[in-house]
Amino acid sequence: MPKKSKKSKIIDSFFLNAATKLAQLDSSEDSDSTHEELLDNLIEISKYRFGSITRVPKQKVWRNEVLPQYDEMRFRQVTRVSYQQFDVILNLISEDWIFHTSLKQLSVATQLAIALFRFGISGTGASVHNTARLFGTGDGSTIIRITRRIIKALLRLKCRFIYWPNEEERNEIVAETFQYLPRCIGWIYGTKIPLHEAPVTNKDSYYDKDKHSSTNYL
Repeated sequence: MPKKSKKSKIIDSFFLNAATKLAQLDSSEDSDSTHEELLDNLIEISKYRFGSITRVPKQKVWRNEVLPQYDEMRFRQVTRVSYQQFDVILNLISEDWIFHTSLKQLSVATQLAIALFRFGISGTGASVHNTARLFGTGDGSTIIRITRRIIKALLRLKCRFIYWPNEEERNEIVAETFQYLPRCIGWIYGTKIPLHEAPVTNKDSYYDKDKHSSTNYL
């Protein structure tokens, strides 16, 4: 049987430690934290090869000093929200357990800015490498994990803001919009969902005024 390298033994210990923790857990939240810790450990050990480590040069000046000094318009171009809206979202998610695990993380504000930046652009502009270079983070799975954390934290708030209106509220909505949208009790005006590819059938029906493939959310 071939002798295992030191690196292989360390990786085995990571998996064993994670498996032991998972066997003792009761909640899915703790499970997510354990999986993230395992992924972080595997990413760190993968940087080592033949006793050396490859690090990607990073700059933090733009995210720490330039972005916070942007005026309202430029800040909105990056994050798609105003400073006030950003602070509201930040206050809502900052205490979520996912940002307070044993893992070393960027500030919640930085993670939120990264996720909002990715939410607001499409194509190659939203790629992991482009986002990592702009925000000065690792270009491995760091950006993906940050985006997933923000999405999970936001989804845990959905019941506070997305809910079925009661009978009185439904009647009010129908009365106000009956002339334009008869008996419609839910819509988001002007919201477009961009499509990665045009549908195979009736693709021309999905071209918007900007000549992109999208569909309206109604």
